[in-house]
Amino acid sequence: MNRAVFLDRDGVINELVYYEEQGIIDSPFTVEQLKLFPWAGEAINNLHRAGYIIVIVSNQPGIAKGRFSSDTFQGIRERARGELAKQGAFVDAEYY
Repeated sequence: MNRAVFLDRDGVINELVYYEEQGIIDSPFTVEQLKLFPWAGEAINNLHRAGYIIVIVSNQPGIAKGRFSSDTFQGIRERARGELAKQGAFVDAEYY
C-alpha cells in the first residue's frame, strides 16, 4: 500500500511574497522571488522516512492572470527542486 502526503507549494514549502504596489500577498512571480522555508527539506525528508510519497499540488492562477509566463513558472519549479536538493530532499510528483 502506498501512502502519500499532498502539499501545496506556496505558503507551505515556500514563502509567499507581499506585493506592496498591488496590496496583495501571492505566490512568487519571478524565479528570484522563490524562497523555500528553511525547514521544508527536513520536513519532506521526515515524511519520506515515515514511508510517505510526497506530492506537490498547486493552483497557479498567476499564469492565467498574466502575472508570469509558463517559462517563468518552469524556472520557479526548477529552482524549488534545486533548493530542495541542497537540503537533501525531493518530491515524488508535482501537479499544477
